[in-house]
Amino acid sequence: MNNQRVIRDWKRHVLGASAFGLMFSHSAFAQDQSVPAPDASPEEEEAVARLGQVVVTAQRREETAQNVPVSLTAVSGAELEAKAVTDLDELSQGIVGISYDNTSIATPELYIRGVGTNRRDIGSDPSSAVYVDDIYQPRFSNVLSGLVDLERVEVLRGPQGTLFGRNTIGGAISATTSTPSDEFEGRIYGTFGNKEQIAGGGSVSGPLSDRVRARLSGGYADEEGFMFDNVSGKDNGVRTYSVRGKIDFDLTDSLLFRLGANYTDTHQGGTFLHAANTPLFIASPFVPQATALDGDRYRGDYSLPGENDLQHQQIDARLIWSGDAFTATAITSWIGFEQTATQDLDATAFDIVTYEGLTDTDTYSAEFRLASNNGGAATFGDRLSWVAGIYYFNDKGDESATFTTGTDSIVSFLAANPTQMPPFSPGVLRKADQTNQTTDMTSFAVYGQGTLSINDYLSLTLGARYTEDDRDYTHTSINGLPGVPLPVVPQSFSLPGNLKSDSFDPKIGLEFRPVDDVMFYTSYSEGFKSGAVQSTATTMQIAGRSANPETVKAYEVGMKSEFFSNRFRLNVAAFQNEFEDLQVRRVVVFPGGFSSAIIENAASSTIKGLEIETSAVLSPEFQINASYAYLDAAYDAYVVDASAGIDFSGNDLVRTPRHRYNLETIYTKAFGEAELQLRAAYNYIGEFYYQPANLPRDLEDAHGLISASAQYTFPNETTSIQLWGRNLGDEEYRTYSNLLDQQVTEGWSAKRTFGVTLSQRF
Repeated sequence: MNNQRVIRDWKRHVLGASAFGLMFSHSAFAQDQSVPAPDASPEEEEAVARLGQVVVTAQRREETAQNVPVSLTAVSGAELEAKAVTDLDELSQGIVGISYDNTSIATPELYIRGVGTNRRDIGSDPSSAVYVDDIYQPRFSNVLSGLVDLERVEVLRGPQGTLFGRNTIGGAISATTSTPSDEFEGRIYGTFGNKEQIAGGGSVSGPLSDRVRARLSGGYADEEGFMFDNVSGKDNGVRTYSVRGKIDFDLTDSLLFRLGANYTDTHQGGTFLHAANTPLFIASPFVPQATALDGDRYRGDYSLPGENDLQHQQIDARLIWSGDAFTATAITSWIGFEQTATQDLDATAFDIVTYEGLTDTDTYSAEFRLASNNGGAATFGDRLSWVAGIYYFNDKGDESATFTTGTDSIVSFLAANPTQMPPFSPGVLRKADQTNQTTDMTSFAVYGQGTLSINDYLSLTLGARYTEDDRDYTHTSINGLPGVPLPVVPQSFSLPGNLKSDSFDPKIGLEFRPVDDVMFYTSYSEGFKSGAVQSTATTMQIAGRSANPETVKAYEVGMKSEFFSNRFRLNVAAFQNEFEDLQVRRVVVFPGGFSSAIIENAASSTIKGLEIETSAVLSPEFQINASYAYLDAAYDAYVVDASAGIDFSGNDLVRTPRHRYNLETIYTKAFGEAELQLRAAYNYIGEFYYQPANLPRDLEDAHGLISASAQYTFPNETTSIQLWGRNLGDEEYRTYSNLLDQQVTEGWSAKRTFGVTLSQRF
């Protein structure tokens, strides 16, 4: 990094922090209560504003997030509403160590601590995973669209395997939806904003009888996009509606049966990317390259506007038996997922190459686990807490991709000019080649973890997981018109295959609590990600290539602390993750110019980092939150082609900004029984690369985002109105970048958005 870039970044830091400070020079977050005198009575002491606690189940038992010896950030459902957060993208902007992009809702990219994958297909597993109500989501494209009626969201960093049914190597986002209530309650809300945004939804819950309770929630959201097609008039806006239901049956005083179901339907009206440069991908010589680019990042001419349609449905059932010594939980689920996606790959008005993808999957899982209860006989006098379980997972799917080369492609040009002698004629042929993949993935695992209190200050944690994965697959690719030069699929073929892998992954940790509200911890754990097969195998050679399982050795030390009667919180975590056979998506170019994305293994990589999260109640009305993450992520050894001198060793991993920080202030003021809350936040993301080659065209500049809200709650404490705004600085930055031979196509961020939300509880 040169000195000018360093100076520019520091200027950005200072200006962002200054703007943030001016926005709320007297902002806060707390209750309207005064700080007591040193000799205050117990009643006065109890009235002091303190930091809130979020109860989590990261260790499969209810405990506050501050008592869990792992790096996690927990956000309650009430906090999500107060922040006006409605999807995973908005949630990720306020949490360091996590990156999420949904430029195309069909292929979202989730990274935690620099670990993720930029592909979403049935031939591989995500490196960082999403769970909803303890159920692993193999494809989370729209599962968290329109966050409605959530109890909390937990973001866990680092390998998760000894406590989760389906393991994950990078980290996990675990969303817990609200459960049926013992008393009748409900909420309705409506949102109106710029970009023709309209959203609404609600929930209702309560008892149906003495032993039966139910909850029903749903939401709808529709918003115009920021990228436009001049030809069709379409934009890349998204429309989503979802519905979820739960019903609880108390079969006995200690046995609960819960049945749940949900359905989400998402439609994106356009899938536009910006063509950033020339030469255009596999373009005919007749294409006027000099005039092909319009220069507008957000508006262009496209030969195909494209669209995305996704349907996600889930049915799950669980039995929970609560005894004196332990709790037994059995969960079974089915997830159905369907997706249709079309896109103009060259991102121009010329008929060069388009894509259509179809995905249809069915996922079944079953889990049984036992967890000790506090104070129960299985804890041996509360000295031992433990959890153990077995897990079964099966994922069946069909996926196809159709690539159509049009009349403006080199394929059509060569077909029209077989002798390659002048005079040349423009192409007239359109040709469709197809790749198909079917998979049947079965996984079985046993896992367990226990924590032993050695004395009042020191605890030892031991855990382990054993996993067996078996993936059957078949690649079938079709040449739509044999004999045409430079086809996407040179020759039709069908190739079956099988990948088997197993792994034993241990964990050991120590916790030291010298005083109340202060905990130091250290841990060593290993993680595993199953091997992967190619998603779009255009040749038999590609179809025969697979990626080995990805493994990690993770080291972490940390501190969680609260001081001044829970008015100041400081959490720190330092980590080093050592990866072997890191699975990486890379674009390869074939003779004639056609390229394809393949997944392969980087020999090794190391990710080191530091995370700091702090919150302080500075007055009864004023709270400030701040967090910072430092990330040093590089490929230790990644030789792509030694003979051609292609070596990515030493390069940064993709989507790994070295610096990232968040600042937030919240001011709460009571007016009798009414309350006004003002919030402002600044989120800074340092520069990072989109491709492992780390070329200048792959570099995304640092940028900062400002958001704010003002919420007034009426004296009845059930009615509220909220004004909110996101990206108030109208920052423009890339959210996606892809390489097609030498052509770069990009997705660009949403600009400034603002609106109002009305809410009524009953």
